[in-house]
Amino acid sequence: MARKAFVGGNWKCNGSMADIQRLTEMLNAGEYHDNVEVVVAPTMIHILPVMQALKVPVGVSAQNCYFEKFGAFTGELSTEILVDAGTEVRHPRPL
Repeated sequence: MARKAFVGGNWKCNGSMADIQRLTEMLNAGEYHDNVEVVVAPTMIHILPVMQALKVPVGVSAQNCYFEKFGAFTGELSTEILVDAGTEVRHPRPL
């Protein structure tokens, strides 16, 4: 069985709410195929608005996560917090 192609877009530290609206509208207007996995990685603060705005099979990824489950770790987000927000945690597969 052939692997799916993967297309990912990391937004780095870019994007205002107006940019997010524009980008999600463009993504919602796109055509998607079952043999291609499309994922975007917005800034942490934009993950939930992007997830709510997307109406198409485009995954939303965190750019980073912290290895501790909970604690006094300023500026960090654990996988537990990301799952609670509705994201899916997966281990990257080798290319």
